[in-house]
Amino acid sequence: MAQGGGHPRWAWDRWFLTPMIAHRQGAVEMAKPGFTRKKSAKLRKLVTTIIRGQTAEINRYHTSLEDVK
Repeated sequence: MAQGGGHPRWAWDRWFLTPMIAHRQGAVEMAKPGFTRKKSAKLRKLVTTIIRGQTAEINRYHTSLEDVK
């Protein structure tokens, strides 16, 4: 993909993606204690799903940010 330069759309993309990364990272941090503490197998499965899903989104957002540099 072409470099973003100063196009307004890319500025909006960065404006949107940057706080979304922090938001998703917050979800991962909030979920971690549910995995490390002794909880039910159901909760551990849910927490694992949350962490994997949020981490995948974070990686996707980082890739998108690289595309608009």
